[in-house]
Amino acid sequence: MIPLSLVGAAYAQPDFSLDAQTCINLYPQAAESGGGVSALLPTPGLIRLFDLQDACRGLFVLEDGGLLAVMGQSLYLITTTAQKIGTVGGFGPVKMAGNGLSVVLAGVGVSLAYTISSKTLSAVSFAGQMASHVAVLAGRFVVNRVDTGQIIWSGLYDTVFDALSYSTAESSPDKLVAIAENNDQLWLFGSKTAEIWYSTGDKDQPFLKMQGTSVQAGCVAPESVAKMGQSMVWLANSPAGTGQVVMTEGYQPKRISTHAMEQAIRSYPTIEDAHAFVYQQDGHGFYLLTFPSAGVTWCFDLATGLWHQRASWVDGIGFDCHRAKYHALVGQRHVVSDRINGLLYELTDAALVDDDRPIVRERTCPVVQADGGYVRHLALSITAQAGTAAVGDREPVLSLSWSDDHGRTWAAERLASLGKQGEYKRRVIWRRLGLSRNRLYRLRCADPVRLVLSGGLLEAES
Repeated sequence: MIPLSLVGAAYAQPDFSLDAQTCINLYPQAAESGGGVSALLPTPGLIRLFDLQDACRGLFVLEDGGLLAVMGQSLYLITTTAQKIGTVGGFGPVKMAGNGLSVVLAGVGVSLAYTISSKTLSAVSFAGQMASHVAVLAGRFVVNRVDTGQIIWSGLYDTVFDALSYSTAESSPDKLVAIAENNDQLWLFGSKTAEIWYSTGDKDQPFLKMQGTSVQAGCVAPESVAKMGQSMVWLANSPAGTGQVVMTEGYQPKRISTHAMEQAIRSYPTIEDAHAFVYQQDGHGFYLLTFPSAGVTWCFDLATGLWHQRASWVDGIGFDCHRAKYHALVGQRHVVSDRINGLLYELTDAALVDDDRPIVRERTCPVVQADGGYVRHLALSITAQAGTAAVGDREPVLSLSWSDDHGRTWAAERLASLGKQGEYKRRVIWRRLGLSRNRLYRLRCADPVRLVLSGGLLEAES
């Protein structure tokens, strides 16, 4: 009897003989009572909230719970309904930040201010410059001047930017690609380095760099920058290399991506277009990093320190990157935008599908080796949550496939029932699985059920 390492992270390397684990739309859950990682849980699905026609360019939550959404060339205020506020020009992502009175919108061809009390949109000037990012610190708006190493700030609780109210990142001549506020500090991300600035309270020089906090890891994808708890996370670039995901400990970056993930990132057509967001649910902090050019979404779980993948299923193609692009926490709802169209969804465990598409969940286990000799695989049993739902007039199923050549080819799928409604003790088992020296087992489920996997046992003989 051989225990199957069913519960684990995504870790597939190009050299399949080393490792070929997948974990898609499932994530490892740690047992807080002790015993380490105990089960694979299903990732949440999507419930449609609004269809606003054009693809989303940015989301921002107001203090009263209203949601500002830039959809195509329009700005909407969303409460129980979607009210169009005005026109937003330009193209690409729109960053927003608010000081309680106003919200400033910045992006390519975008320099606007939304007045909260009057619900009106008006033009602002970033002293004649274009900005891609905006943040608020100590009551002042701060934007970066595109293609420079400079920031420019507004007056106190104002949206007027004076041409003389600027400063330059000092550590490196690289241009600023992103800025963000974190822990009442201003993070300035260049292409090769980053700096942390603080508020001085001085009206003439309100921001200064914190001495000794130069970060030797810049940002290769401006849309990958996100706050995760007290830390910053981003897809990093440095003189030593590019394509690592880092998270700060204090003021220094710590690598959190794995060797297998970094090898995969290196193979993508481009990584500069990667985008990310963070959300928290059931004690897990998730960082979703999507590479649209490669069709892949990676997800880091702060609770376990492990990576899994999120994916949308496309008929005729298979797995594609996850549909969510921008995120906003509205009350207790996680609202996300579709990365292609004008749909807004709620991301929730209550959904067992992605709007109108099935969620296909996959786990490929570590290789079962036979120390050079052949092993006869008599039976494989999986410990799964059974009997929780029916699919129309049939029982939900779990499919099994296997590879005896390190994941290059796969046997035809074989199905096993997850039980009728209420059949909680149903065993999920396959028999007569043939001979192998090295075997990978892959499980998939496409039915709208809450799939929970906690273990596997292989009966074999030499």
